[in-house]
Amino acid sequence: MDESGIHDGATVCVVAGYYGTHAAWNNFEGQWRRILRDHHIEEVGFHAKRFWKKMKGGERVSPYTGWSDDKAKKFLERLVQAIVRNRIFPFGYGVVVEHWNALPLNARKLMTGAVHRKGRFVSSGSPDRSYYLPFMYSVAASLAHSGATESAEKVHFFVGLDKTFSDYAKYMYERTFTDPRISLNHLLGTIAFPLSKETPQLQAADLLAHCLYSDYMAFTGKARRKTGITRLLIRNRRQRIELFDSEKLQELLEAYKADALVKTGRLPPFLD
Repeated sequence: MDESGIHDGATVCVVAGYYGTHAAWNNFEGQWRRILRDHHIEEVGFHAKRFWKKMKGGERVSPYTGWSDDKAKKFLERLVQAIVRNRIFPFGYGVVVEHWNALPLNARKLMTGAVHRKGRFVSSGSPDRSYYLPFMYSVAASLAHSGATESAEKVHFFVGLDKTFSDYAKYMYERTFTDPRISLNHLLGTIAFPLSKETPQLQAADLLAHCLYSDYMAFTGKARRKTGITRLLIRNRRQRIELFDSEKLQELLEAYKADALVKTGRLPPFLD
């Protein structure tokens, strides 16, 4: 999985990617590498932001310098086909940062994994890190829909993050082992951060994260256009692809309240 919009000042934060069996990923990797090799860019790999970036005069940037729109379109179509014709399945979750920041502090603590006992918080969570919410949902969705059922089976995660964020992702991942909302955390395997330019699987995740980010930015009115291919990239989905705006965040909070009422008969003081 990969991210888009975890930088300071971002309007939307997105975590997205694909899951599949080892065999499915092997098939995909061979096809993806062949496409890059045919276009002489296997060494640098595919990065969605650079693919769509253009200079002031409309010229594409390296390694796509001199490409016509038709060549770029056919190249992208081949990449999309490599994704949708293999048994790898998409997931993607985003949050509108402004709407997240508008939530009460205690609600943000609860949604970022803060532990509470007897109506009091005993850990702080990460209330200032909206990234945790789509990250946690991405992990949970992968576990729930992966098909892994036995205790001997594990779901391993490969994440496209640089050093700045990988340490935080490790910390978040370790917390998911004890997050009560993730009922299948016995299936959690390892987490690793390989170089994206050497990892076709991460390049596919980068493409989906970039497209979802563009679509969500358009939804919030902060972008002029969508990429136009997201529907194809998520064609094989087994679960919802979701953006948490103010309405969805409020639904989550009400669900927490309802769950607390069922379990204890009253709201904990921090949600009252």
